[in-house]
Amino acid sequence: DQTGGSGWRWLENGKLFTGFKYYLGAYYWFENGVRQNNKWETAWGNQYWVGNDGRAVQGIRQVDDFVTANSQSYD
Repeated sequence: DQTGGSGWRWLENGKLFTGFKYYLGAYYWFENGVRQNNKWETAWGNQYWVGNDGRAVQGIRQVDDFVTANSQSYD
């Protein structure tokens, strides 16, 4: 759904969605309905990197100079 002219938002049961959502063959992370990019997210007891396209990364990807969701820093 598009809300307030500020772009597209993911709604579930009329509320802005937060969490991973499986859509068109991939998992995407949303916070308050907004898709997130290039950051760590925690779900199901694990940490996941979502890339610049918002998709949860599958396989192995090198992520340089980022802090994980539990505040651990890696180079």
